[in-house]
Formats: sequence, structure tokens, C-alpha cells
Amino acid sequence: MNKQIFFSLILTLLSIQCISQIETGKKNGSSKKMNKIILPDSTKTNFVFFSYSRGTSFRKLEITEKFVKNQTQLNNEIKIPTFNLDLSLKSQFKKKYFYNFGLGYQKYGEDFKQEGDTIINYQTRYQALTIPLKVGFQTGKKINCFISTGLQGQMIYEYQKKESITIAGSEKSTSTKKVNHLNSFGIASISNIGIQYNLPIFSFALSGEYIYQLNSIYNQEKGINHKPYFYGVKIGVGMRL
Repeated sequence: MNKQIFFSLILTLLSIQCISQIETGKKNGSSKKMNKIILPDSTKTNFVFFSYSRGTSFRKLEITEKFVKNQTQLNNEIKIPTFNLDLSLKSQFKKKYFYNFGLGYQKYGEDFKQEGDTIINYQTRYQALTIPLKVGFQTGKKINCFISTGLQGQMIYEYQKKESITIAGSEKSTSTKKVNHLNSFGIASISNIGIQYNLPIFSFALSGEYIYQLNSIYNQEKGINHKPYFYGVKIGVGMRL
């Protein structure tokens, strides 16, 4: 009799323990599901991006009959390394489509050096505030492939030219900060193609960038159409809103 009671108690305790383990397992499973981090869909969130572009600047020249200058000199100008900075908002307005709007800084110019009896050396630099507005298409969630294009307004706020002319060993140097024959406002086309890697909070983007100014930096009465362009690599760090 005592043995039967003893075995009954043991069976009861074992059954209680098994039931409790099953319940604990359910709770642990559900807690794991609750603790799992779900990455937001990058096509349904907004980002603020800070971006840096590094590349090459040059210019396209179209000389009119009003402008007289050594064409060989213009053709011997060389490209220079330069950079751009911008802070922008990237936001989806339709599935897989987005717009990008921001404010930036752009620096560009050209160099020239001619050696001979007369040595001519000059460097021109332009600095501008920019307002890019682009629309784009992207695919993917954690990793996006994207392409975008649009227009960029440019306000030139500083022009600097350094020139040195050496004749028979005698050097003359000049430096100009401002000139009155520049257009203060320009409009350029801008395009990007690249990839974007998304984390729960931050995002990283890498793309190629091409910018080409559509109107001349110089006023038409000076007889020259000066249209700079830039191409390079752009990197950006974004944060979800």
C-alpha cells in the first residue's frame, strides 16, 4: 500500500514537471519571436543623408565671334581633382520610386600651364551653393540598387583666379577674388547610379555621380559659353526618420 502511494506521488511530480517544461518552452519560443528585430522596408522609410563626392572637374568651352583668345591655350587646360558636399532628404513617393532634395557645396575649376619663352600658368576656382532635386528608382530591401536623375540649382558666391606669367625670367603674378561678368545662378543636370546598404537605423550609399552645367558661367556678352562638369564617386551616410 505504501509502495503504491509512493509511486503515485512520483508519477504525479513527473507529470507536473513535464507540463511545466512544455509551458516554459512555449514561452521561450514566443519571447524569441518577440525579441526578433525586423528590419524596416527601405522603400517605405525616409532617410537624411550626408554625402561626400570626390572626382574630377573640367569645362566645355564654346567660343563665339565676340571672344578672341588663343584656342590652343584653351585646349591645353587640364582637369583638376575636386569635391562636393551635400545634406539631403531621400523619401519614397510611390512604390520603388523616390525623390531626393537637399542643400550642398560644390567646388570646381581648371588649370593651365604653357612652357616656352613665355611661361603662362593659371588656376581658376569656383565655389557654389547647390540645391539638387532628383527623382529615382530603386529595388531591394536590405540592399538597394538605385538610379536617379534631376536638376541642380547653383549659386556661385566666389570666383578666384591665380595667374603667373614669366617673360625672360621676370615673373608677374595676379590674384582675383571677384569678377562682374559671371552669372550668379546656374542650372545643371545631375545623375547617380549605385547601391545602398540598410541597417535598422543607419544606411550607407555608394554611387557614381555626374554633374553638367546647362547654362554658361560667363554672361553671353563676354562671347564665351563656359559649362563646367564633374564626375566622380559619391559616398553617403544616412539615418532613418
